Amino acid sequence: MKEIKTKASILCKLLLVFVAIWAVVMLFRVLAICGLLNFEVGLGIDIAPAVWFNDPEVDFIQWIEIAGYILTNVLMIWLLASILITAIKGLNSGNVFSRKNVCRLYALATVSLFYELFDDNRGIIYGAREMVLNTGVFTTPVILCCVALIYAIAVSTAEENSLTI
Repeated sequence: MKEIKTKASILCKLLLVFVAIWAVVMLFRVLAICGLLNFEVGLGIDIAPAVWFNDPEVDFIQWIEIAGYILTNVLMIWLLASILITAIKGLNSGNVFSRKNVCRLYALATVSLFYELFDDNRGIIYGAREMVLNTGVFTTPVILCCVALIYAIAVSTAEENSLTI
């Protein structure tokens, strides 16, 4: 059992590193959108300044896209980090399943819907003139809702087992 907890703790810490890298890439993107940073990275990572038009309606849509993109990224990073930190603390204390993480997983599912929508339409920031809406936008939120439901059942079972003992 101790070996499983150790492996789970290592996995959570690795995922936390991934979330930190995501935060750094997001910071670079925000700096680039504002025109403070411009370099070629490759690997499909867009780090370039926004392409602005002199049309107020298009600029307004771009501002909505930028604000939504930044807000959903920050919320996703914060929620993922808080879930992982709570899981690591739970592994150390022996209470792996936390009721707080159930709420965070449902919040993550909700935010991921908007994150997918804004991420799919990131091209608007760089001059694209059309919005994209595909069925893939709904896949991640539905899967996260299923995970949250299973996690909620695990929390209830763990609470019931602790009362029985």
